[in-house]
Order: sequence, then structure tokens, then C-alpha cells
Amino acid sequence: MDPLSVTASVIAIGQAVAAIAVGVRVLKSLSNTPTEFSALLNDLGMLQAVLETLQTSTSRPPTRSLTALQTLYEGLRRATTELDELAKRLLAQSKGLDKKGRHRIPRIKWWREKDNIAKLHELVQRLYLELSTCFAAVSASQG
Repeated sequence: MDPLSVTASVIAIGQAVAAIAVGVRVLKSLSNTPTEFSALLNDLGMLQAVLETLQTSTSRPPTRSLTALQTLYEGLRRATTELDELAKRLLAQSKGLDKKGRHRIPRIKWWREKDNIAKLHELVQRLYLELSTCFAAVSASQG
């Protein structure tokens, strides 16, 4: 794989880390969150940690790992897009801020988003597992 592809892959990982961090920060500003949503936030945090570790620990991953990373990047891009859309839909339903400065989202709005939250959570869990496997392969190849 050429040096430009390596650079593009590392940049893509950095962009995914930043996008997930922004999405998590926005979603943490919401109140009345259901349990499923809290689980999604936890898994997003774990995914973000794996991405950050992968980004800082690889100077030049092996070619097969880069190919896997490029494939995973598409999934990450989809996850961050869905995360952003979910946040926008929920923020649009905000009834103002509570005493802690969090957006008040009616429970019915959460209920209507339950299936979307579950699908996004499933995607995040799959990406986490795939990235963890990729990170293990990169670490093994580097010593």
C-alpha cells in the first residue's frame, strides 16, 4: 500500500475519533435517557478508546491491517452519520434545559427512537469488536 493510502487511513481514524467525541458530548447533554441509550453511550466510549489507541500506536500498520481499517472506516462513517442524525432529531424535540443544563427530551420521543438507538448500538458493538481484532493484529505485527 502506498504512503498516501497509509496517511489517508490514519487521517480517517482521527476524523472518526473526533466525530464520535462530538456525538457523545452532544448526546450526554440530553436528559430522561433510557437504559438502552446509556448502554449505547458506554459502547461509543469504548469504541472511541480503541480508535484513539489504534491511532496513537500505529506508525505504519501492515498492508492487510490497512485494508481492514479502510473497510471499517466506512462502517465508522455510517455510525457517526447516524449518531449525528439521532442527536439532531432529539435536540429538535428539546423542551428547554433542566436544572443541570441538559436538554429535556420527552419520554415519548425517546420511545419513538428506540429502534434507531438499538440499530446504532448494534452497529457500534460490531465495529468495536472488529476494531479490537484489527488492533490486536496490528499490535502483534509490531512486536
